[in-house]
Amino acid sequence: MKKRGQSNVITIVLIILLSLVAVIILWNVVYGTVIKSSKQVNTNIFDNTFDIKETKIYLNGTIRVSVKRISGNDSIDSLKFLFYNKNGETTSVERKNIPSQLETYNYDFSSQDIKTNIDSISVVPIIGKNAGLEAKEPIDLIKRDSNGNRVLDIPEGLVSWWKFDGDMKDSVGENDGKCSGDVCPVFTTDKKENENSAVEFDGVTNSIKIINSETISFDKNNNYAIATWISISGHNSVVDTIIEKWPGAPAYPYVMRIVPSYEKLLCAVYAGDPSLNYFTGYSKTKFTPNSGWHFVLCNFDHINKNLSLWIDGNCENSMVYSHFLPSQNIKNNDDLYFGSRSTNFYFKGYMDDVMIFNRALNSEEINGIYNMQK
Repeated sequence: MKKRGQSNVITIVLIILLSLVAVIILWNVVYGTVIKSSKQVNTNIFDNTFDIKETKIYLNGTIRVSVKRISGNDSIDSLKFLFYNKNGETTSVERKNIPSQLETYNYDFSSQDIKTNIDSISVVPIIGKNAGLEAKEPIDLIKRDSNGNRVLDIPEGLVSWWKFDGDMKDSVGENDGKCSGDVCPVFTTDKKENENSAVEFDGVTNSIKIINSETISFDKNNNYAIATWISISGHNSVVDTIIEKWPGAPAYPYVMRIVPSYEKLLCAVYAGDPSLNYFTGYSKTKFTPNSGWHFVLCNFDHINKNLSLWIDGNCENSMVYSHFLPSQNIKNNDDLYFGSRSTNFYFKGYMDDVMIFNRALNSEEINGIYNMQK
C-alpha cells in the first residue's frame, strides 16, 4: 500500500511537470509568433513613406493629387487621403492603386468624393488595420489669398472670373471691369465675412462695365455658361439686372435677371425675333430682399438646344428649344454689364465671383463650384 501511494504521488508530479513543459512550449510558440508578426507589421508600415509632390484643386470641384513613394516596397493595402477644411473637419477617401518605390502616381477625385471647401490634404498608407506615417501637403504647394483662403486652380473653359477682392479685375482673362458711371459700386464683405471681397450695388446709379471682347461674346454655335453669387436687398420696379450683354442691340447671347413682380430669376437668349426669344423659365427659389446669398448659374448648351437654370447647385428649370434661323444670330458687339442694362434696370444688392465659361458645364461641375465657394 505504501509503495502504491508513492507511485501515485510520482505520477501526479510527472503529470504536473509535463503540463508545465507543454504550457512553456506553447507560450514560446505563441509569443514568438505574436512578437514576430507585430514587429513585421510595424516594420513594414513605417518603412513605407510617401510624399505629396503636387496638388490641383479646381474651381469646379475636381482634384488631382500627385503622390511619390519614397521608400519601402512592401504590399500596401490602400492609401487613405485626408481632406481637411478650415474647421479641421476631415473627409477621407481610400485608393487601392499603390505606386512602386520611387514611382509617382496621380490620383483624381470628383466633386462627389469631396463635398467641402478644402484647406489642406494628407495621405496615409494602410496595411491591414495599421496606419503608417501621415504625409502632409507641403506648405509651399498651397497658395492663399489675402484672407487666408486657398486659391483654387482654373478649370478648362473658364475665360473670365471677377473675384471683386478689392478691385474689378478679371483674375483669369483680360476683361477687367470699370465703373459704368460717376458712382461706383462699394466693396464690402462677402458671404464668408471677408472684407473687401464683394461689391454692393445701390439699385439707382451704379454698375460695372466690361468692354466687349471675343472671349465673352458667343454665337448660336457655341456652348457657354455664366455664373455668380448674389444677395438681393431690394427690387427695381421692372427688372433687376444681374448680368446682361444687351444694352439695346437687336440680339443677345445671354442675360441673367430677376423679375420683381414674381421675385424669381431667369436666364435668356434672343435672336432678334420674338419667336426666337428663348429663356429657361423662372427659378423655384424666390429672391426676396435680405434672404441671403445664392449661387446662380445659367447653362447655354446650344449644341443640344438646351438652356438650364441652376440655383445653389440644383437645376430649377430648363428649356429645350427648336432652332435658330440660319440668317439670324445671337452674337452682338455690345459691352457687358453687371448690375444694370447699360443705364437702366439697376440691381440693388450684393454680387461676388462672376464667372464666364466658353463651354457648358455638367451637373457634377456645377455642384463642385457651389461646394467649393459656399
